[in-house]
Amino acid sequence: MATRVINVSEIESGMELTEPVKNRNGQVLLGSGLILEEKHKLILKTWGIKKISIKSESEETASPNYELSEEGMSILKNRINWQPRNYQESELIELALIFNDSETI
Repeated sequence: MATRVINVSEIESGMELTEPVKNRNGQVLLGSGLILEEKHKLILKTWGIKKISIKSESEETASPNYELSEEGMSILKNRINWQPRNYQESELIELALIFNDSETI
């Protein structure tokens, strides 16, 4: 069975979490394997969680392909007022863009 990442607004009763959902402090809010209900939408939205991983019967890939635009990279670099000094820091910027894909930079 495959894993799929969805927006919290797409939660439907009966979906099963494949990974624990943690808050910004690393505390587990909902454990892996939990069968979701509509009430979980409110809990996750309250904590600012935007995406979750669920079990999927389709053959979708677990990791969606993201295209990082030069414009998006430039906007992010200007917004955080920081220029990467090495490969690892460049990767951090790319990760910020990936996890910010549901919001406008």
